[in-house]
Amino acid sequence: MDNERFYGNFGYRISDDLETRFFLTYVRSRSDLPGNLTKSEIENSPRAADPDAIAFDQGRDVDWFRIANKTTLKLDETHRLEGSLYYTHFELDHPLFWNPYFLNGLGVRIGTYDSFGGELRYLSEEDWLGRKNRFTLGFTPAVTFLHDERLENDFGRHGPHVADGDFTAVNYDLYAEEQHYLTDKLSVLVGSSFTYSVRNFDDNFNSDPNGDQSRDQDYYGFSPKLGLLYEVSPQSQFFANVSRSFEPPTAVETVGLGGPSGDVLTRDIDAQTATTVEVGTRGEAGRFKWELAYYYSWLNDELLTVNDAAGNPLGTVNGPDTHHQGVELGLDAILWQSSPAPVVTSAKSPKAVAPVQLQGGDKLTLKQVFNWNDFRFDDSDAYGDNHLAGPRSSSTAPSSCWNSAMASISGPTSSGSRVCLRIMPTASMLTAMRFWAFASVTAAPKAGPSLQRRAT
Repeated sequence: MDNERFYGNFGYRISDDLETRFFLTYVRSRSDLPGNLTKSEIENSPRAADPDAIAFDQGRDVDWFRIANKTTLKLDETHRLEGSLYYTHFELDHPLFWNPYFLNGLGVRIGTYDSFGGELRYLSEEDWLGRKNRFTLGFTPAVTFLHDERLENDFGRHGPHVADGDFTAVNYDLYAEEQHYLTDKLSVLVGSSFTYSVRNFDDNFNSDPNGDQSRDQDYYGFSPKLGLLYEVSPQSQFFANVSRSFEPPTAVETVGLGGPSGDVLTRDIDAQTATTVEVGTRGEAGRFKWELAYYYSWLNDELLTVNDAAGNPLGTVNGPDTHHQGVELGLDAILWQSSPAPVVTSAKSPKAVAPVQLQGGDKLTLKQVFNWNDFRFDDSDAYGDNHLAGPRSSSTAPSSCWNSAMASISGPTSSGSRVCLRIMPTASMLTAMRFWAFASVTAAPKAGPSLQRRAT
């Protein structure tokens, strides 16, 4: 595996009421895929690979570039406009095993996509009926163009084409949310969103046995929500909400390899919908910061990825009724903290835009994240109440972080926990500057084949 990543952003305050920030991301990833391994093989020989994976030089090479901008305009003390735009370019070279007599021949997938989108949001914090109130109205359009090719894998070399197509995916989301305080501590939240999506596929390779697989599909859905928020203090709160969700399939999920010799086969797929209830608390007190939530979701037409008995992907289908429930717990504890250093503000830099909150002194923090999941079928004729394959029922991710104003280091420990050292820049670093830029570069050394967790 050979990974390189670059992240950066640059902000500029044009006036007291107008500021803008640009974000830049570049990722280059080269991965070898080991194929299907048994649990015993992973535990006893973690660098092992399936013979077919070696013979066909299975891998996943990705180049990803993204640029984005967010601009905020303050209309007055209680109203503002926020706008954002982004562009993403993605290239994929994904060789897998090839067998012309196998129903799902796989082969080499080459994909290139370009995605454009943005968001326009209006926020009002003007009092209503004599009490605090917050109103949000937004619109988020997005469009993606994807060119996808499938080729035979000639033992690590690109062979003849077996499929070629162009996808167009369009999403329009219009949403509104109202949070009104009934008392000084209790507020009610009412919101909804309307989504319209288009998924079009143009088949450029009509000579396969399945014929022309071009297909146009559209989806629309309405997703309301209702919630209550009780603020025990400015730092802690309890919340409860019920909401509907609507998730159409991605463009790629509407097309699978389903014909002889690996040719494509499109299918009609319904959007996934769900009703979810959630209760929880979040806050901080002294040296501790926490977030605890329990949720339960009833899902219809869940989008499930199906594999054959050998673990090879067969595509995405709508499953029978399912339910998801779980607990999510996050707990931070400050183990040690030095006295904060004095913050110096320069009269020459009143318009500096900082991407992170400025803090003084050093701090050692223990972070704990715990998740418990229970994803099941609901009295399915075929699967009964069996668990859905995929996520583990529970997981814990401990980490310890030292925050400093001078340096940044991150890496795992031998026990599987994570230690990190973060940069927290001081205000004096911004002296005599009208803008501030932040960037980071990370690179992972080459190693053995990457391991894909097999659903059981």
